[in-house]
Amino acid sequence: MTLIYIAVAYVLMALSTFLVSANNLSLIVGPVVGSRLIRPQAAILMTAVGYVAGLVVQGRSMNVYSVNDSARLVLFAVSLVVFTIGEGSRIPMSITNSLYMSINGIHLVNGGLLGNFYVVVGYWFLTPILIAAFSYVVYLIIRYYSAANPIRYIAMFKVLMIVLSFMVAFSFGANNLGLVWALSSPSIGNLLLISAIAVLGAIIGGRRTLGAYGRMYGFGPLTGASAQLSVFIAMEVATFLAIPMTLTLSVTGALLGLAFAHRFRFINANYVYMIIMGYFASLLLSLSLAFIIYKLLI
Repeated sequence: MTLIYIAVAYVLMALSTFLVSANNLSLIVGPVVGSRLIRPQAAILMTAVGYVAGLVVQGRSMNVYSVNDSARLVLFAVSLVVFTIGEGSRIPMSITNSLYMSINGIHLVNGGLLGNFYVVVGYWFLTPILIAAFSYVVYLIIRYYSAANPIRYIAMFKVLMIVLSFMVAFSFGANNLGLVWALSSPSIGNLLLISAIAVLGAIIGGRRTLGAYGRMYGFGPLTGASAQLSVFIAMEVATFLAIPMTLTLSVTGALLGLAFAHRFRFINANYVYMIIMGYFASLLLSLSLAFIIYKLLI
């Protein structure tokens, strides 16, 4: 039975890795592709390299999380159920947040939550507000100093957008894929496996999801650089603190700050509303499902 648990858990882990890599690609390189700074093929390749680099260099920061074989099966099963519900209802739901809340659902069976639960949840709720404020201030500063020579600065920020997109992919690999690596047992073999699946997710699934980015918003180099810088900092801080952080939540916070700077001209308010609703729903659903399933399993 243990071997069956391990085999099924690996299949579910592989599928989760593929989906999370594919679905977040549009958030990472959507701005540079939408602005026609680089071709979609180059953007996908850049993202794949960033995924692997982040996982290899910083992925061990997330190794504070570990589970047994049966719990691992429950974690990845719940994350896929939550993701499927989100896809069916067209409401974005985070696999990364689902994994963390599922760990806590399993710990509840044993009578408690993870020691950093309140820190993590507090970071999740506070960070979008801080990112919104930071991106707003950064954009105003950039716009002020670029006004004297807009052509020169716009060209510079186009390059910066590409660099920051790679850095966001790097942080995503370290944080989100690092969490998957930690939960699947942080061995070299699993590192190579997750890296390979993440690359496949970017190449095979990423192109399909890349066009979805335009549903949410569109912006130029100054706005894009401000957003990507804010997201990168938030993801890096989360990784340093071993806090699983969904990219969607970080991007939403940056968007709100930049939308305020643009008087809410470019943001799709309905899509942001769906993200917020999906975020809360995925937290409660993951915690409850993991608790019930693991309780029945043991």
